[in-house]
Amino acid sequence: MYIFMIIIVVVLFIIWIFVKYGHRLKRVKGPTFSTLRCPNCKIPLRFENKRIKLLLKSGNEEILNICSCDECHKYFIDGYEDVFASEDECKVWLYGPYTEEDFKKFSEVLHKCPDPMDKYCKCKAHEYFYSRIYPGL
Repeated sequence: MYIFMIIIVVVLFIIWIFVKYGHRLKRVKGPTFSTLRCPNCKIPLRFENKRIKLLLKSGNEEILNICSCDECHKYFIDGYEDVFASEDECKVWLYGPYTEEDFKKFSEVLHKCPDPMDKYCKCKAHEYFYSRIYPGL
């Protein structure tokens, strides 16, 4: 009888752990896809695991993800601005389409940045993306 109660307590504890921390335990294998769709083909865009974080004049930060379309072989930049107002509030933009040559340039520039997710980084890669996405700033 006691062993049965212990098993129930352990199972309930495991369920509680998954409910509370399950979002941190998820692992995605293979390509991940954006919720944005290709403007040409209307299929979900694939993330290329190349991203950079920029600090905007407003104080908000924008994360740029390079995405591709498996159907038309175009490349896009998925811009995600965190406005820090609430967990669900953000602004999303889609820049592009870009060619494969542009994608290679983006990848080459990103590879040179010591920390692409450091919004305070002043390297050439961050300067390049500021000038590419926000010309005139």
